Amino acid sequence: MKWKWKSIASKYSLFTVCLVLTQSLLVLGMLIAGGIIKQARETVYQSFESTVTLRASSLKDQIDNRWTNIDPYVQELSRKLPADWDGNEEKAYLTDVADTLISMLRVSGTTGTFVILHETGEAKSHAGLYIRDYDPETNSTDNSDLYQVLGPADISRKYQIPLDSVWHYGLSQEGGSQDFYRMPISAAGQSLDYRALGYWSEPFSITPGDVSVITYTVPLFDQGGEVRGVVGVEVSEEYIKKLLPANELATQDSPGYMIAVYPEGENYLIPLIRKGEYQKRLFGNVDRLEVKGEDGKYSICQVENANSRGDIYACIKSLDLYNAKNMPYDSGNWVVVGLMKGDTLFSFPYTIVRIFLFALLVSLVLGAIAAGIISRRITKPITKLAEKVRNFDFTRKIKLERTGLEELDLLSQAVEISNQNLLDSTLKMSHIMDLVGIPIGAFEYNPEGGEVQVTKQIFGLLNLPEEDGNRLYVDNEAFWARLDEVRKNPEPEERDVYRDGETERWIRISMSQHQGNSLGIIEDVTADMTEKRRIQYERDHDSLTRIYNREAFRKCAEEKLRQQKEIGTAAMVMMDLDGLKKVNDRLGHEYGDLYIKETAVCMMKIPKEHTVVGRRSGDEFFMLLYGYENREALHEQIKSFFDTLDRHPIVLPDGEQLPIRISAGVAWVEEEAYTFGELVGRADAAMYMAKNSGRGKVVEYGGR
Repeated sequence: MKWKWKSIASKYSLFTVCLVLTQSLLVLGMLIAGGIIKQARETVYQSFESTVTLRASSLKDQIDNRWTNIDPYVQELSRKLPADWDGNEEKAYLTDVADTLISMLRVSGTTGTFVILHETGEAKSHAGLYIRDYDPETNSTDNSDLYQVLGPADISRKYQIPLDSVWHYGLSQEGGSQDFYRMPISAAGQSLDYRALGYWSEPFSITPGDVSVITYTVPLFDQGGEVRGVVGVEVSEEYIKKLLPANELATQDSPGYMIAVYPEGENYLIPLIRKGEYQKRLFGNVDRLEVKGEDGKYSICQVENANSRGDIYACIKSLDLYNAKNMPYDSGNWVVVGLMKGDTLFSFPYTIVRIFLFALLVSLVLGAIAAGIISRRITKPITKLAEKVRNFDFTRKIKLERTGLEELDLLSQAVEISNQNLLDSTLKMSHIMDLVGIPIGAFEYNPEGGEVQVTKQIFGLLNLPEEDGNRLYVDNEAFWARLDEVRKNPEPEERDVYRDGETERWIRISMSQHQGNSLGIIEDVTADMTEKRRIQYERDHDSLTRIYNREAFRKCAEEKLRQQKEIGTAAMVMMDLDGLKKVNDRLGHEYGDLYIKETAVCMMKIPKEHTVVGRRSGDEFFMLLYGYENREALHEQIKSFFDTLDRHPIVLPDGEQLPIRISAGVAWVEEEAYTFGELVGRADAAMYMAKNSGRGKVVEYGGR
């Protein structure tokens, strides 16, 4: 049969196909113009960057608060050096400091601690003591899990520590990397503050055949300011790899993480620690990874010289190992690098595009087939019927009256089917979004009309009544009133995120203008916000006591100190648990932990509106007391706290009650603008005066 292009059937078929295409493209255009594709790509970047940032922050927290937090042990090692050191007391000194190195190893959570003594003569090795724990996450009650890498064998026998298979008496001055020892020694003349001279080594082996490690070392000064050696910790390369799980970036075929040096102003990375066979296949043994196209917002770039058919993306986050301007070393910027394959990173946006295109194609095919079948059965007398059709509301399901004329009734049926296809094509987009599994909906508002067009997800997201499942329009006034109600509760520090009190959910509302119409995307982000709050809580709180950790306490205290005029009489209190080591030695770390936790419980009994509490290190705590009328009231609060401690002894298995004893130092917040560090330093000095004057006392800085 010859097709007649000017016939009513052909024109109607063409009209139906165009209408289906327009409707489908309209829905697709709403989603694209509303930013779903862009938002999906942005969400991918945010998720990638957030995951790498959290991993880098976790590693940074380990570095700052555990691995390099060795000040008390360095000071103790320095105090134990004889005043008239002549180099002949090496063995006695190393035996004397073994306990200190073991404690330092347990508390720092590293895989090794050591002290290497400085030899100025023609000796071929440096005397030292080096103790290693291959698995710092588990500790035995004795020393059976430790190994002695360097040092006199007598120490091994005394402390029941096995000699490592690579054991040597001293550190050889020939062969191997000596930078971890030489760099701090050579820099010692620049400052007597060993904290400003800490040196991080690149991965190396202490002795031939040993495991690969990185070390953090500082000079060891005697009481006269003479450098006598170095003190440091090691972290094995294998242990660091355990802290960089590849499966948190992708469940399979994940390049994972690496530690690298990112020279300032350069476009390449120098790998230091690589993890997994997949990285070896991707990068081989190249010394440099060339990067390009860095995204300044998310620190994401592409790796150019990877052995991969697809793109490899890297998110780079600095560890800030040398964050002081006066550091004497130039070892580059150490970074955590998260790596992902391009097709894995962008799988979600690609899936959305494929689903949209498939739905559009299906809509076109179905619409064309339906239009062809229906149009061939249309009869000529359709003018009256067309007039009736023009007056219908096409946003609702059409039901035409039957005329009793076969041709017109067939035409009526065709119009009804065409209308149903239009509604179905709109509903399909909503079903596609349900299949994707994203709690997200879209809407469009035309000021010239009286209603808002929405996808069906909008009803559930905004808790709107759905009067007719076949009609995806809502009343203009009711929609904007509900939207304004939600936007009254913006979430602090979040863009376009609001707390919906009616549904107890977090909702992100993104809007834009397009040719005078308001387009928007509404997304349920409750799961993301809940997870973010959980991560923030774990980041800011000490895992044992559930009070602020060192960094979170500093931030909170500094915020309070900036409001000095509003906080009334205030003081910084530093506290040290007397006898914690004896509790650990006598009863084990379980009761030592209980000793620490009960102290934190007593601290939290102080009214929250008057205090900020935190754990500084193993047995040290902070308190910032504020908002009191005078010093007498604050003194009463401190006395009340110590009374609370007396009422909360530790109950031992045999029923014995072990009281909690604390030495405390108080530094008053004066009218002069003291920094957080100055207040802590004063309170710390007062605390050590309390400990040195008999313990269990409270001493004020500059007072008694």
